[in-house]
Amino acid sequence: MAKIIIGALLALTIWTGYRSEICIGRVLDNDGNGKEYNGESYYNYIAYPDKYGENDIILTYFLKNPLNNYEDDYIIRIDKRLLKNV
Repeated sequence: MAKIIIGALLALTIWTGYRSEICIGRVLDNDGNGKEYNGESYYNYIAYPDKYGENDIILTYFLKNPLNNYEDDYIIRIDKRLLKNV
């Protein structure tokens, strides 16, 4: 299922020609605080909706605004739970 979602998101990016980003993160607590795994010793903070619980692994897709280069300016954000409470 996850492969189908990732494929569809990549197709959307190619079809629209917009900049996109896909990341994997973990929900740290039940308040929605999370961290993105980026292969570094540090991590980037990310906030998740309340429907996700502590220790869920989330795939997040961002479709960036093509009119500027702002890091947090995106048109679409899609979160999908890959693993629950691991």
